[in-house]
Amino acid sequence: GAQAAPVHFLDWGTYGSGYHPSLRTAHLESWLTFCCDHLAQACTGRSRIVSYVALGIGESLHEEFRARVERWRERPAFRQPHFDLLALPALGRVSANDLVRFLEDEDNTSCPREYLRDIPDRIIQKTGGDFEETVQLLENAERGMMWPELYETLPKAPVNLTQEEDILLE
Repeated sequence: GAQAAPVHFLDWGTYGSGYHPSLRTAHLESWLTFCCDHLAQACTGRSRIVSYVALGIGESLHEEFRARVERWRERPAFRQPHFDLLALPALGRVSANDLVRFLEDEDNTSCPREYLRDIPDRIIQKTGGDFEETVQLLENAERGMMWPELYETLPKAPVNLTQEEDILLE
């Protein structure tokens, strides 16, 4: 069969409140120009480069940012066969379901399997689903292989036994 093309992931970091200084529009545009003009030359015929930068902007600015990216995509300078530009959706709240799907994959984490039943609920109860706070808890547990300590320090999630309305499923 055909061999998959190698993909090189370039993570340029996170910019915004609490990270590297915020990027101005002109800086971001310069970075895009560099990526479009120079990174493609580093690819062999079959390899691909994903060049990624995370921006910590408020939810209120995200739609304006997405519109700006769409305008940039239409510029002839960025409309090249070897280049594409897109804004990923804003990170929302992490749910217990999101977390269990992430934790159950052994390539993602060393979380002991016996914790998978209730540690997602405990983490979400602690963080409120805040993405950054949730990631910080997971990274701290991973760095020191401290999953038992994390598990013990998180309060048990309350059991929610609300009665749901009965519906007819046909």
